[in-house]
Amino acid sequence: MDTVYVSSNCNKYLTDHTFLLVLTSRSFPADVGYKTKIHYKVGQCEWACGEAEYFRSGGRQSEVKCYWRLKIQTTLDCDSVDTTGSGEVYYEIEYNNRLYGSIVRHRIALNAGVTFYEPYKFLSYEVDQFYADDAQTLTITAAVKNLRIDDDVLVHYSSDNWKTVHDLKLHPFFRNSTNGGSHQDVTLLSSTFNISTDTNIVDYALCWKKEGSVMWDNNDGANYRLRRGFNYKILTLNLHCYQEDNQDHKLTLIAQSINELNVDIICLQEVGEDWNEGNGNWPTNASKIIQDRIQRPTFLYFDWAHLGFNRYREGLTIISLWPLLKTESRYVSASQNVFDFNARKIVMASIILPSIGLINIFSVHLSWIKEGFLFQVDHLHQWVEYLHYKTQINGMRPISSILAGDFNVSVKSSGQERMVALGLNDLLADSIHLSDSFERIDYILSLEKPTMFNVSQAIAIFTPKDYGYVSDHVGYYVTITKK
Repeated sequence: MDTVYVSSNCNKYLTDHTFLLVLTSRSFPADVGYKTKIHYKVGQCEWACGEAEYFRSGGRQSEVKCYWRLKIQTTLDCDSVDTTGSGEVYYEIEYNNRLYGSIVRHRIALNAGVTFYEPYKFLSYEVDQFYADDAQTLTITAAVKNLRIDDDVLVHYSSDNWKTVHDLKLHPFFRNSTNGGSHQDVTLLSSTFNISTDTNIVDYALCWKKEGSVMWDNNDGANYRLRRGFNYKILTLNLHCYQEDNQDHKLTLIAQSINELNVDIICLQEVGEDWNEGNGNWPTNASKIIQDRIQRPTFLYFDWAHLGFNRYREGLTIISLWPLLKTESRYVSASQNVFDFNARKIVMASIILPSIGLINIFSVHLSWIKEGFLFQVDHLHQWVEYLHYKTQINGMRPISSILAGDFNVSVKSSGQERMVALGLNDLLADSIHLSDSFERIDYILSLEKPTMFNVSQAIAIFTPKDYGYVSDHVGYYVTITKK
């Protein structure tokens, strides 16, 4: 974990500080966690402790960059501060760089403004990932180190997934004072533009034109994305384990839909990869291929259950835009023989959705009624219920447990009646968007009736009307919104 920048400002009585930290990793660093501790003190005061929370991700799938942010406001006690001969007051922070096993310490003047740490010198500054439901304008801010008078900084943005693109010049509104020698020459620039009330997504990157060269801040290759309101999409799809014609094209269509619909969590079943004498072959994993084609950085958890179609390791996957804070898999079938098609394993992950809370999400594939469904759904329910009441992450407990996948029982069947009796609520039920032409055996269920969110949409996808068929199943997604 490395420091990107520290923003530090104070007046006579209060100090405001923001720390942005980054860790480059191939997956969400569980040893660091959703929150990481930062110790800080003002002058000669006692050390205090704050928790930097996961802020956003950048980079490509092969090397995701995770950013943490800590905001602190402290009271300035003028009798206990440590000053230099210049009269400056200093702030000290330290944190454990768990990647390298060392303690990092910084000493920053309280009124130093923005301080970059190498190699950073140009960055989108303090822009959250969400904007208000009623917003009609957006403001983009950039921080630039050593900006020259002839330089230009532009925001390059799109509200229709880059089908049309706009460029807008940013204008300076603040510059660090460099008096005293300890402050960096950092300029903050911003610009505001109008958005229509039906604009739900804005993608952007920043461009710094200087001395005949161009520097980009595009979130390490992923671009930045702003979203209207706290709306989250959860998608489920059975991939049919490499049994499709034009398979590679269909995997591309799945990734395209995830990009265009801005899906947050994807639950996949019948995820195949080459058997390879039972050892698997990760580059051939269908969910890994889909993930590589998703434009934004995501987190993935996969486990396999049994031999599929006599040549694949067949399993289940969860892909998420949000960090997977806890992952686990478990057989819910009586059989755990990998050569038995009815050996059924389920995968789960714990995810924090901003403004909604912690949820446990399960990707599910159960057997038909005559092949063990009742036994499996009972054991699945026991496991889900146990985790629902026992999981605790950063002091948070799950506000919901969501099960998405292929349950292999149709609507209004005895199998669905069993799920209802277990208290599993069908989030796809009563939707006018679901066609009666599909005999639905796929579900998105919640353990309890949602109390922290509403289901605003439930839609069938990968039909002739939406991207075409990509499997022997159609997909389904729900949109959940904060109540």
